Amino acid sequence: MLFIKVDDSLGAEWIEITDIDLENSSPLVVEARRKEDYMTNSRKIAGLIGPSIIAITASEWLNLHIWAINMPTIAYLNGILLFIAGLSIVRAHNYWTTSWPVLVTLTGWITILGGLYRMFFPEAQQLAENISTYVFIIFLGVIGIFMTFKAYSREGGKKADKK
Repeated sequence: MLFIKVDDSLGAEWIEITDIDLENSSPLVVEARRKEDYMTNSRKIAGLIGPSIIAITASEWLNLHIWAINMPTIAYLNGILLFIAGLSIVRAHNYWTTSWPVLVTLTGWITILGGLYRMFFPEAQQLAENISTYVFIIFLGVIGIFMTFKAYSREGGKKADKK
């Protein structure tokens, strides 16, 4: 089942489209189908990333003191895992839009860069326990909460009412 939003001079309306033949359909219908697919994909990936970011930031907030001692082998291993996770996100979701799903893509790319940094500079000093570190952790936590909300909330408007 597919709903597309038709906007004309009289207002916007959600229209249900069924049995789409993508080869013989108009470009508008095909584009609407692609947008629905990537939004579903965005919600699924955000449903994994959002709660993960919340759990990670909460545990780092409580255990920030453990980063005072830098163990390069652990930092290197962490870099490998971050790199693989970021690459997985980008391979599954590399959508550059002007709406919230771009956060999923940005999370993937930032995770790749963070992983590479930890792989190539495992002996670099970790974040110190100061106010800027806590502000950064809060910022990440807010992003995690936002992505979790987007992933698990119902969509608004007539589209949600028709499901």
